[in-house]
Amino acid sequence: MRRRPGKDKRRVNRRMTARNLILFHRGVPVVARMLNLSAGGALIETTEHLRVAAEIIIVLYLPDRTPLTLTARVRFHREGIGAGIEFIRLTPLQRRRITVLINSPEQRKARVL
Repeated sequence: MRRRPGKDKRRVNRRMTARNLILFHRGVPVVARMLNLSAGGALIETTEHLRVAAEIIIVLYLPDRTPLTLTARVRFHREGIGAGIEFIRLTPLQRRRITVLINSPEQRKARVL
């Protein structure tokens, strides 16, 4: 089945961002960059090769500098594009914090360079 131009199969909207984060893959910390964010997941840019279905931990910071630690599953990894991750086992507090991050004034004016 062909996708129509401009048609996006995602269930939730994503907000563009340019936010640094730390991800833990196989227990090793790696600096990465988040390119977009939604309530359900994100697109990240990393030099680390992430295996599809692998579970990773990411740590990012809210506008008030509070760390937010999330567990995610790698949905896809494409060299030169990045890795799509899906947040898993989110608590209600983590969901609220992601929403705060998505709606923060800092996020609204962020753009990918």
